[in-house]
Amino acid sequence: MKFCLAVGKTTSPTTPLLLEGDFVESMRRARAMGYDAVEIHTPEPDQLDVERLRRACDELGMFIATLGTGMIYGKYGLYLMDPDEERQARIVAMVKRYIDIAQTIGSKVTIGSIKGNVPKGADRAACLEIMGKCMREISAYAVEKGVYVLLEATNHFENNVLNTGRDVHDFIERYALKNVQVLIDSFHVNIEERSVAGGLRDAGEYLGHIHFGDNIRWYPGAGAFDFDAFCQGIRDVGYDGVLSVEVFPLPDGETAARRSIEFFQKHFN
Repeated sequence: MKFCLAVGKTTSPTTPLLLEGDFVESMRRARAMGYDAVEIHTPEPDQLDVERLRRACDELGMFIATLGTGMIYGKYGLYLMDPDEERQARIVAMVKRYIDIAQTIGSKVTIGSIKGNVPKGADRAACLEIMGKCMREISAYAVEKGVYVLLEATNHFENNVLNTGRDVHDFIERYALKNVQVLIDSFHVNIEERSVAGGLRDAGEYLGHIHFGDNIRWYPGAGAFDFDAFCQGIRDVGYDGVLSVEVFPLPDGETAARRSIEFFQKHFN
């Protein structure tokens, strides 16, 4: 297993990013704690200093697991089910730019919040068809660039589509998406899945990334989620990839990061 944590330029008590500031300095701090990788969350991937990040990866023996796209939903209001074709084209182009950057740094790209929501009274099937069309174009581009895209199962309070591992698995198959994997997050599992390990099993061969966060979205072990069953489920499905912590920086980011790596080392080393 490889241990990872989410970082951003800024964070807040209600933003699930543990470390903030300069990305390379966050990588150094993460490495000193024992992490193997970071997730970088930014609404402006073109502002990343790619060469500096690559040098830092080589120097620290780390990697960038994925680039998170969620901040573009908050900043620009763009989402993949938007019925406006011009806005569809804009968000697809933005995701392609993330894929370009991901290719240069050897990372994946995460799609979560930018799925958006089916508006009240709208035709749900038609909205999903729009997302399917957009994701086909993103998928084809990801294949061309040799990059994998992580499609996250998020809870219905945040996105009212693709809420479970089964939902994402079936969406990938329905639209014949290539280079698209399932991201399972324990925080969302706690709300949406019928069993703690069910989403892991339902993701099947597409399982590509796992987020850890307790039911209160603090570091794993701070709340009431059944992590013993979740960790056993990970072992049962034979997953051996990245385990990443994406939680609120509480009681502060440093403490949350240290408690999380202690959790990972206890359960997976």
